[in-house]
Amino acid sequence: ELKDKILRKLPDELSKQLTSKIQNLEKELEHYDSRQGSLKWMLVTSFGYLGYRNAKFGKLESHEAVTAYGRDKILTAKEISEKNGFRTLNIIVDCVFIQKENRQPVSSNELEDLCNEITEATGVEMSIDGVFSWMLFFTAVADSRLTVANRYLGRFSTGGLKYRGIALRRKDTTEWIKDFQKEILEFFEKCQTIKEILDTRENLEVVYFRYRDQVRSRKIPWRKLLIRRTASKERSEYSAENATLLMMRELEENLQSGVQAGEKIKYLVMNEGCPDKSLRYLSEERAQSIAGKGKSPPYDTRYYERVLWKAFKEIWESFAPHKFYFDELKTGQFEMFG
Repeated sequence: ELKDKILRKLPDELSKQLTSKIQNLEKELEHYDSRQGSLKWMLVTSFGYLGYRNAKFGKLESHEAVTAYGRDKILTAKEISEKNGFRTLNIIVDCVFIQKENRQPVSSNELEDLCNEITEATGVEMSIDGVFSWMLFFTAVADSRLTVANRYLGRFSTGGLKYRGIALRRKDTTEWIKDFQKEILEFFEKCQTIKEILDTRENLEVVYFRYRDQVRSRKIPWRKLLIRRTASKERSEYSAENATLLMMRELEENLQSGVQAGEKIKYLVMNEGCPDKSLRYLSEERAQSIAGKGKSPPYDTRYYERVLWKAFKEIWESFAPHKFYFDELKTGQFEMFG
């Protein structure tokens, strides 16, 4: 918007010239961004294959060497940060979350100086991803005293959220649940403090019950409820009759559409607890066939209601007031109290 305002104030000829140059620079930037993205994922994939026993160029010692160098660099960054009066909150493979020991605001110049010092010491360029108003590191399911390194949620002081590991980011999450978490996070994005997040409680409850009522009344388009899985191996190699195997079997036997290892499968949960396992899930192909006849593909409302509850609990539980009624939400008993 600022760019457009400036261009409108310039003479027409100059404005056209600058617009053309800006467009060329944007195209060039997009080109280089695509190249660096390609190189990044080539390196990430190559690193993964180093430790894969069946990889043609895999070698475990090489994988160990890469992780050892990475660990050394990240620990050096941690030590330098702490020497400069910062407290380490969390460390992931390629980033360090730090906080001033006295929790005082930190200037961009101070952070840039710290990055330069770490870059000089490690030979790895460090940069500032952002300064956060607040940050949540999700705890492990097995032990609530421990955080999970690659699951976090935070708000930049300039606005906007950064999150990893939640349902919204996972590829197997249904579109319906992604829509739900996006709507919840829109409230979080407006909150600069934890207290402001707590004050949104009533709004979050309204959203939750609206989505719950949608699934109970079957008003959700069936495609938004499709679950996506990847067939990690051939059908004959599966031992447990899970959803993936059952869908592979259905597609091969009923629709003559075989699924190879690595292919994606989409399905609805039709009746999760049905004794007849063939009636538990419904493939996208069969659902499409049913919809083509003018009927609505069946799905298990209780199952999707539980998934909704988990998605709500995932991002709200850490902020929620003590003894929040998650158990009541799960069992439906909350309706007895209001």
